[in-house]
Amino acid sequence: MLEQLERANLFIVALDTQRLWYRYHALFAQAVRHRLEQTQPALVPILYDRASRWYARQGRLNEAIAHAITARQWLWAADLIEQVYTSIWGNSQHARLRRWLEQLPAEVMCTRPRLCLAYAKTAFMVAPYTTVERWLHDAEIALRSTAPAATPASISEAAEGGESSTQQERDDLLGAIAAQRAIITGYYLGKGHAVLTFCQEALAHLSEQNLLARAEVAYARSLAYHSFGDIVASIQSTKEATALAQAAGDTSSTIIYQCRTAYCLLAHGKLHEVVQITRQAARLGSTPAGLPHAMTCWASLFQADALREWNRLDEALDVALQGVRLSEQTETIVALYLGYTILMRIYLAQGEMDAARLAFQRAEEALMKTYSPYRRDAYLIVNWVQFWLASGEMERALNWLQEIAPHPSAPSPSTNEHSPLAHERALLRNQERKQGPPPYLDELLDAFSSEHITHSSPPSTSRQPKGHLLEQPLIEPLSERELEVLHLIARGDSNQEIAEILVIAVVTVKRHVTHIFEKLGVNNRMQAVVRARSLGLLTDET
Repeated sequence: MLEQLERANLFIVALDTQRLWYRYHALFAQAVRHRLEQTQPALVPILYDRASRWYARQGRLNEAIAHAITARQWLWAADLIEQVYTSIWGNSQHARLRRWLEQLPAEVMCTRPRLCLAYAKTAFMVAPYTTVERWLHDAEIALRSTAPAATPASISEAAEGGESSTQQERDDLLGAIAAQRAIITGYYLGKGHAVLTFCQEALAHLSEQNLLARAEVAYARSLAYHSFGDIVASIQSTKEATALAQAAGDTSSTIIYQCRTAYCLLAHGKLHEVVQITRQAARLGSTPAGLPHAMTCWASLFQADALREWNRLDEALDVALQGVRLSEQTETIVALYLGYTILMRIYLAQGEMDAARLAFQRAEEALMKTYSPYRRDAYLIVNWVQFWLASGEMERALNWLQEIAPHPSAPSPSTNEHSPLAHERALLRNQERKQGPPPYLDELLDAFSSEHITHSSPPSTSRQPKGHLLEQPLIEPLSERELEVLHLIARGDSNQEIAEILVIAVVTVKRHVTHIFEKLGVNNRMQAVVRARSLGLLTDET
């Protein structure tokens, strides 16, 4: 009968090649549902509830949850979500989980500490600190307000001097809440000492077998060490988190921690290791259907930044765009402001000012959704100041310095490795030389850091004497033009600015930069400047 209906094109569609499963054509199904709602509205939730329970018996919990929510069977839906939320999170379908939980009434959520914790973890991807903390608070209140019921098994375990399984489950949940608090405190606030306190609290509750929550603790520690500027310790902690997540079999967390390791290595200047790890994460996140795992957006973004450091700008742009698109498609807002900032830097290096401006605007918009002054100042602002200066927005750069001047003790986590803030101060000095000193510039810069800044004149673009080239301690000396480009790199000029100063094309500047990297045996601009100074090609005042 069904095959006859299909051949007659009578509103049914086969779901498999064996013709064992069928569904109504979408338009016909919509018409039938509308007719049912008009003629027998009371029957609609009953039928959805029946469908939900049938799907649950078949083990198809996603469909069961969707039908339970439509039927407004809230307790049944909550029961189903509690069964599946860990696997949903592990597969990084956090947007789907968040939408399910947002439909449950508050009175249901407030009695389910696991669901409050689950929502806090999904909100981390799209919401600011206050939202996430509120749900963690609700999770803890719900847990502490529901004392575990005594059972014969728990009484027997207590009599034998052991801890009941119910009590251990409660302790593990308290530990997981503390671990998540540690993560958001480190991620959004950068309060390293508070993070380590939460980590100790989490470990006091967690069982040895709770590998995933222990991985979260290790990840939180990496954030704390990063806030202290200890990149090496941060890398060690992210590697520990990765190993624990792998042992727990959680793909999503493994990819996140691998990518965090890549970010730390990027700050440490280990670009080859960055590319290696991000490619591993991308392979782990590949699916049989060919769709990338949501968390591989981070891998694409950090790989793109490494490629940009190597001046492989076209490759960097393609990979960065992949990461940004995946972040948008999977609603991973927490990655977008970094993704658009990396895009902005690539466009700046290519001399595409309009594209860089659009990317910067979108980075600002994304940051506002999960707003954190710490993340702005520690992870983004150095690059944003560079953009403001490149686009002539001197006032914005000075406004930021004025805002942060009362708090000079909050350095960028990468300051110990690359001194990027010193680099941006040099850019401000250059702008001062070009346009004249704006009011309070010296006061603001001095308030921001006690580090001495040499006020030198712009490097000369005149030809170097021939004899200078013969004195270079390199197998293949830098050409006169490459030395000019090197001095401008040390001064902090972008490819576009170098092109304008030397009156050459941006693509020619890129070629010179690539040759400089190859001759000096380095991978990025900062390494080039350090190497050149060690060889005597640049002075400390350059």
